[in-house]
Amino acid sequence: MGFGFYNKLPRGATLRWYFNKLVESDNLELIFQKLMEKAYKIDIIDPKAIAIDASKLNCYERAKPKTKIDKENSNTIY
Repeated sequence: MGFGFYNKLPRGATLRWYFNKLVESDNLELIFQKLMEKAYKIDIIDPKAIAIDASKLNCYERAKPKTKIDKENSNTIY
């Protein structure tokens, strides 16, 4: 599943429609549960110690020059 390198990508409206349909159903919860089960089975996660990171990420359309990066809010190590 996914998008091929040379394949045409769906429009944003199509992706939004699909995501909204997933949200309306229980499918997202089922997909999440299956992914968690797989991750546990192959020893990627330990269900006794799970943390959720809700930190803000700044995303940019183009790469920013190092001189314009907000060093206070950047976790990048140079």
